[in-house]
Amino acid sequence: VTAGGTGYTNTDTGTGQDGANTSITLAATASATDDVYNNMTVYISSGTGSGQIRTISDYVGSTKVATVSAVWTTNPSSDSVYEVMPAITITTTEGSGAAARCSSVVGGVIKKIAMTAVGTLYRSAAATLAGGGGSGAILEPRIGPKNGHGKNPKTELGGAYVMMNVRLVGTEGGDF
Repeated sequence: VTAGGTGYTNTDTGTGQDGANTSITLAATASATDDVYNNMTVYISSGTGSGQIRTISDYVGSTKVATVSAVWTTNPSSDSVYEVMPAITITTTEGSGAAARCSSVVGGVIKKIAMTAVGTLYRSAAATLAGGGGSGAILEPRIGPKNGHGKNPKTELGGAYVMMNVRLVGTEGGDF
């Protein structure tokens, strides 16, 4: 997170009431405002369906039902603990499989992004935020060097040259 922005919806967390192929019924304490969570993500942090993340395409405040954009691998249930946060989109011309989630919003400012899948073969990427009502957040993906860290220490550490500084202390009986 290069800049956290302002005005983002703080985390909505809770335990789901129920779930189906393309929906989750959020906790009774969730917002009563229709569409307030649209374009945000819902991440199942524990319980049934743990580790899944989906984008909310529609939200009905009176029923607390969030419709998601893709079918759940395992439908959430009444023991599914969830987090609703702004969505992260990763774009690139190479590489695939990377996915991230916003894991901390404090006072309307994005504080932390967590990778849910690191993907493969990325050389460059851009990450953007959607949903959550805020603005001004800037994300900068960090991509390790080709073949990973430690593959070429000379290049990674800038070790092309070595400088030595020798200082003689004592005379060793007058002999060098």
